[in-house]
Amino acid sequence: MLTKYFYFSLLSCLILFSCISDDDTLIDLNGSLLIEKENSLTAQEKIRELLILTEGDYAQLACIFNCSPSSLKRLYESETFATPEAEKEINGHYNYFITNKNSLDDFKADCATYKWYHHVNIFMSNWWFWVIIIIICVLIAESTEGLWVVIIFLSIIIYIVALLFCVFNGEPNFAENTDNYINVMDTLWETKI
Repeated sequence: MLTKYFYFSLLSCLILFSCISDDDTLIDLNGSLLIEKENSLTAQEKIRELLILTEGDYAQLACIFNCSPSSLKRLYESETFATPEAEKEINGHYNYFITNKNSLDDFKADCATYKWYHHVNIFMSNWWFWVIIIIICVLIAESTEGLWVVIIFLSIIIYIVALLFCVFNGEPNFAENTDNYINVMDTLWETKI
């Protein structure tokens, strides 16, 4: 009777282990598909996909690329072509967007004017921040009597104030950025050839 259970459990384990897929081959397959897709798309097509992500906001995408919105618009409309440096920048951001599963906040964090908003917005949402606060509260509570309630209350108030600051201050307005290349080509980003 014991041997039946032993063989049954051994057979079950073998079946389960044989059904496990190899993640490395899946990662290699996804990586090769990404490289194939990247090589098949032009800079204009990549900009089109990234514009879909930013809901057609040229100023926001230009801020991420550190170029002018007019240059980006001319590249998108095929009036000009991307320089090798611009293609490298576009490829880097496009690959980052694809590999990070369309994380818009991380994608926008490359923009200098958005970076402060992103860091303030997620700072107190990190688990390590709250672990540090709890450890500090416990250490202070051991040395003083009754003060730990005040400290926890103050830390929650600070979190609420920072959260309200992020909510009511809003995301940065990318349209306020000056565009110095409205009628002139940005030679770092675009060429006529």
